[in-house]
Amino acid sequence: MFTRLLSTPADELEVSRLDLDSSPITRLRLGLSAGIRLALDPTDTQQVFYLARAVDHGGLSRLREALLDHPGGAQLLADRPAIDRRAVDFTALLGLPPDTLGGAYARMLEAQGLDPDIFQRPPGLPDDLAFVAQRVRQTHDLWHVVTGLDTSVPSEIALQAFSYAQLEQNVSRLLAVFGVLLFRKRHPQAPALARRWYARGKRASFLLAVRWEELWGEPLGAVRARVGLPA
Repeated sequence: MFTRLLSTPADELEVSRLDLDSSPITRLRLGLSAGIRLALDPTDTQQVFYLARAVDHGGLSRLREALLDHPGGAQLLADRPAIDRRAVDFTALLGLPPDTLGGAYARMLEAQGLDPDIFQRPPGLPDDLAFVAQRVRQTHDLWHVVTGLDTSVPSEIALQAFSYAQLEQNVSRLLAVFGVLLFRKRHPQAPALARRWYARGKRASFLLAVRWEELWGEPLGAVRARVGLPA
């Protein structure tokens, strides 16, 4: 069974249609395929997207409603800004001081060799839902910067716990729980770190509604204070 799942990789168009095609068999197949692939290669972040679409059926609609209910969220949905090279001057961000949001973010991408263009809107979805999916993916690395959590295994698990507190997506809960179970012996600090950041996620502002593009030049400490995170 696992061999068959791995020999038929999910197509992104098929995954993106899961909100419109509610077949539980399709969701199970795609979710299992993505989960197995992610377990075999934790660096394959595309599988996180596939897994999210499989286990968070209808989640994008819920996040869209949450944005509409949040101050500034409706305008964000109307404008649909992107955080990629077509919309953001990353060379200019690198010219900002390293203790600003934009300066820290651009330096983190450069240091980690991350491509800001990798997360584009998935096809086959209504425009609002496609934007929400893109925004969740494009702001993940920004959340690393704002929380101060790096890309080590314990910090990635903690960020998933934080993300679950913020967005209530099943994929974040699965990644946090199974991350703790799989790595607690190698990283004994992971369970406490995950619990701490889940609590902080509950206390912080709704980060999905933040228009980060207006804060690039702000000191990182001031941005953290604005969204209710520790300095």
